Amino acid sequence: MSILSSFPAAVLWLASVPLVGQVPQPNSAPACSGCHHSQAASQPGTPMGRAIVLPDSNRTLDANPKMTFHKAPYTYTIETHDHKSVYSVTDGTRTISSEVYWSFGAGVQAWLFERDGKFYESLVSYYPAINGLDVTVGDEGLTLHNLEEAFGRVLSEPVVRTASDAMQRTRYPTAS
Repeated sequence: MSILSSFPAAVLWLASVPLVGQVPQPNSAPACSGCHHSQAASQPGTPMGRAIVLPDSNRTLDANPKMTFHKAPYTYTIETHDHKSVYSVTDGTRTISSEVYWSFGAGVQAWLFERDGKFYESLVSYYPAINGLDVTVGDEGLTLHNLEEAFGRVLSEPVVRTASDAMQRTRYPTAS
């Protein structure tokens, strides 16, 4: 099972959390949470609600500014500088990279990112027991045929629409 199995509810909750200085826009999740108290109040108490971390406040990534994992023929790297994290995968010839949008997990973490209009879940995760990266739970048996497949798991269209709307509101709060 993917770490993002409860992703849509978690995304909706995250979108309801105003950023510093953010004023809720009409028809946005922050505006909706004013009337939908129970939904907005219950999500932070769920395991997924407690496990969503924006990359600029991720203590794990800040404490581990460069992590690398190798699963032949691919090398996975996540690098953090000034609270911005970039996830990269290389086959030794080409490299695909993307900025991390969100981290999921309390302890063990996987990441969500966007590339070419598609949203992806990382195929490697951080595991505190080894203080490093390894294959994301559930992805151990994947057969990867190329660098694009090794980059990550493409999220389904309904999840993408929900994520896209929420990310626009959380990353660009003044956009209409």
